[in-house]
Amino acid sequence: MLRVIVFLVGLSILLIVTYPLIIFVYDSMNGNFFSIRYSISHVNRTHIVFRVNLTYLNSAEIHDFNITVEILSEENKSIARSCVTKSVLKLNESLILELTIPLENAIKAKYVALTLKGVIGGIYPISVKVKEEFRGVKLWKVMKY
Repeated sequence: MLRVIVFLVGLSILLIVTYPLIIFVYDSMNGNFFSIRYSISHVNRTHIVFRVNLTYLNSAEIHDFNITVEILSEENKSIARSCVTKSVLKLNESLILELTIPLENAIKAKYVALTLKGVIGGIYPISVKVKEEFRGVKLWKVMKY
């Protein structure tokens, strides 16, 4: 009888500790992680302002969340970089990052790199790095207005 009680207490503690990770993995497997949209919010003769809108779609909270957005050239050299830190990121919460890019550097822009770091449920560290080509946003086309 004592073994059964110890087993049930141990199982309960294990489920309480792993609950945030289980929720995070379940939501991520169903495609609920982040929604990321890029846009150009302002254009003038010397600079372009590139906006990244990130919406968190997962049910598990991320603590000490840090996102870094970087615009890279074809040679993977950094053109512009922006970073935001938030203490707790919750479901359907949005973050907006803006990068101001000089026109002479905007011509060289080829990739967007995102680095997401945080702690799931205050226990499990996570780090995600994504690098992709611009989708639908061609900075050099915008300059020919």
